[in-house]
Amino acid sequence: YMHQHKDHGIRYSSSGNQSPVAYVDASNKPDPTDSKCRGGTLLQLCGGPIEVKSKKQPLATMDTQAEAECVQMARRFC
Repeated sequence: YMHQHKDHGIRYSSSGNQSPVAYVDASNKPDPTDSKCRGGTLLQLCGGPIEVKSKKQPLATMDTQAEAECVQMARRFC
């Protein structure tokens, strides 16, 4: 399988960004059972992912996308 699909997979490049790049996203549609949103982060280095995480946030936020994303960013980077 791997020999036949060499062009698939994660590729890192020396011409990619040498500094880590982070992306954060969160849902503003909470779980109806506990009102908590799901959030995720992606860290990239040299054009490829080095860490991907997704989990339910530990607290319920108001119904705004910005608030849910701020909570996710603070959880990951503070």
